[in-house]
Amino acid sequence: MLIDNLFGVFFGWFCLGLGVSAVIPLLMSLAGDIVSERYEGTIAPSEAVAMVAGISYLAFLAAPPVIGFLSDAITLRLAILVPAALAIMMAVGALLAPLNTNKK
Repeated sequence: MLIDNLFGVFFGWFCLGLGVSAVIPLLMSLAGDIVSERYEGTIAPSEAVAMVAGISYLAFLAAPPVIGFLSDAITLRLAILVPAALAIMMAVGALLAPLNTNKK
C-alpha cells in the first residue's frame, strides 16, 4: 500500500515479525507477574498466561475478517488504520496506567 516493490513488503513483514516475537513472550511473563503481585490467591499466574494466550489467539483469528469487511465498506487503507488506532490507544493506556512500585 505504501511500498510498491516486493523487497519493501518482505522487509516490512520481517520487521513486524521481529517486533511481535519480542513482545509476545514479554506479555506472557508480565501477565504472570502482575497476577502474582496484585491478585494473589484469586487467579493463578498460569491462568493469567492462559487468558492472555486465548485473547491473543482470538485476535489473531478475528482481525483478518474484520479488516476484510471494513475494507469492503471503506477502503483498505482506512481499514488498516483501525488496528493501528487500537495499538496507539493501548500504548497510551499503558503509559497512563499507574505503576506499582511497591516491590516485595
